[in-house]
Amino acid sequence: MNNYLYLKVKKDLLRRIESGEFSEGGLLPPEKELCKLYKVSQITVRRAVGELTHENILVRQQGKGTFIRRRETGAQVKTILALTPYAANTFFYDEFYGPVWKGMEEEANVSGCNLVFSSHSSSLKHKRDLLKTINPEMHAGIIVINELDNQLLYELKEKFPVVLVDYSLTDFFSVVSDNEGGALEATGHLASLGHRKIACLTIPAFGNSYPLRVAGYRKALESFSIKDDFVFRQEVKESADTSINAREKLGYTACRKMLKNRKGITGIFAVSDAVAIGAIEALHEKKIRVPEEMSIIGFDGIYDSVHSDPPLTTMSVPKEKMGRIAIRTLLENINRRNANPKEIILSPQLVIRESTAPPKRTR
Repeated sequence: MNNYLYLKVKKDLLRRIESGEFSEGGLLPPEKELCKLYKVSQITVRRAVGELTHENILVRQQGKGTFIRRRETGAQVKTILALTPYAANTFFYDEFYGPVWKGMEEEANVSGCNLVFSSHSSSLKHKRDLLKTINPEMHAGIIVINELDNQLLYELKEKFPVVLVDYSLTDFFSVVSDNEGGALEATGHLASLGHRKIACLTIPAFGNSYPLRVAGYRKALESFSIKDDFVFRQEVKESADTSINAREKLGYTACRKMLKNRKGITGIFAVSDAVAIGAIEALHEKKIRVPEEMSIIGFDGIYDSVHSDPPLTTMSVPKEKMGRIAIRTLLENINRRNANPKEIILSPQLVIRESTAPPKRTR
């Protein structure tokens, strides 16, 4: 089934419901009419309608059809504020955070909430000025995406329910991928292919995901009794660009640094797909064939990983799911403020493509 078509149908049905074209309490058009309307199969329509039913937007009545559920009257619409250190033109088009935001938006729509966005710079003064504009009369809760100064976080927590996304702290609800476990599996994949000289390419980043991925890399080496540890970290200025292109350039530079000290390295674990794609460019430049002479694996499962040359083996993070769970967790926390904080960890999935293979000598 074409997932794009199913999502397109689901999104348009939501639009028609929210605009009043399909009125609350009204009967949804039959499947055959929806198939004609969207020019898709019944399977596609059923999946879209099924998910909207599961999300309580629609309700089926035996023998009568599917109806648009009425919303509770008198309920105040909740506004959720999402804070991130990324500028809007970077965040919304980022191949990792764009899908996270998409999941947040879809869940907020389903739950009848408003979702608003605000970016903050690395300046502590700017962050404090930002806090002055946030108040409980306007915002029901806060989602912090990829780090904020700890002191300011605790100040926010005194006034609002707060959920962290893509990083975690002990006293907060958080939704993260299993960074350490995913990196262990990724590096273990290279080791299981026979690689015994495996490098790790990393760069500075907001949050704690990359350090955890480096830790997972080291745990994998230990579990395979590999003593040689090659971590190449490309340093940047604090105010550096955080876009995908910038991370690719850092990956390129980190790989160039690695190649000067290669020492028989045949495999690379990169802390992100963007870093891996930049590294592949550096390998191509030096006429090093992937995967014949160097295997490489990334992390995140961004769209560009499919179209790299060769297509990149990666640990794919369920990004939209991360966004949806963040909204659900925040809404639950709004309704019961004294709940004990917990870390929700989502497992990334190993996606094997053409960038990894056994080292040449073992084939």
